[in-house]
Amino acid sequence: MHSTVHRTRMRPGETRFSTALFSYHSGMVHVPEELVDDEHPLQFKPFDQMGFFRFTFAYYPLSDESKIKAYCGI
Repeated sequence: MHSTVHRTRMRPGETRFSTALFSYHSGMVHVPEELVDDEHPLQFKPFDQMGFFRFTFAYYPLSDESKIKAYCGI
């Protein structure tokens, strides 16, 4: 998933408050078989989301795209 493109406009002297909203899945993340065919081949093996987060923090210098490919790409 990629973050939504957004912008905040502030007047000088205003205080900005923000919060983060995250969603986590316990268990394996996988593509449903009915979505994979010759025209739309599987690009990533099933993966554990928390395992991916641990991998991401261990290999910080890589770009976001290359991290997921390195972790579970086909």
